Amino acid sequence: MQKRWKERKKDIELLFRQHYRPLCLFALHLINDVASAEDIVMDCYLKLWTKWKEEEIKNPKSYLYIAVRNACYDHNQAINNNTNVSIENEAKAIEHLLSDDLLLAEEQACIEAKVWTALDSLPPKCREIFLMSKRDGMSYLEIAEELQLSVKTVEAQITKAYKRLRKYAQRFYHFLLSFF
Repeated sequence: MQKRWKERKKDIELLFRQHYRPLCLFALHLINDVASAEDIVMDCYLKLWTKWKEEEIKNPKSYLYIAVRNACYDHNQAINNNTNVSIENEAKAIEHLLSDDLLLAEEQACIEAKVWTALDSLPPKCREIFLMSKRDGMSYLEIAEELQLSVKTVEAQITKAYKRLRKYAQRFYHFLLSFF
């Protein structure tokens, strides 16, 4: 019993490391609220942990995605009930949650998680400069002025970021090709 408990603990830790971010992004696509999405995902992990203590779960990843989807549906329904949203809007929300878009949302969440993982692998200053340029739309000159750097330093950091991200993407691409 103790051995099984330790194995499950390792399994849940691995599941958390591999799927927390994609699950949060998946939930975010369904409810459009970061804090609620994170809360829902954590609650689903706790439910998985509790249920896993009692019985075998053959596919915990699927369990988590279904649990998150259902929890998001419940969350949206509770919000709709509190705000008296029209039946038409509620029907649209239900249709969205039950459609094939869920598979696309899951795939998109996984891809977004990989992108953020790649960005997280950049050195802190390089990441900051890259995000200021690409996410915030700032020019090299604006970044240089805000961070009190030269424009050449900003250019060098963005070039460095692209090189590292390209290597990360190539590794991921080669990994995917190994399956075909």
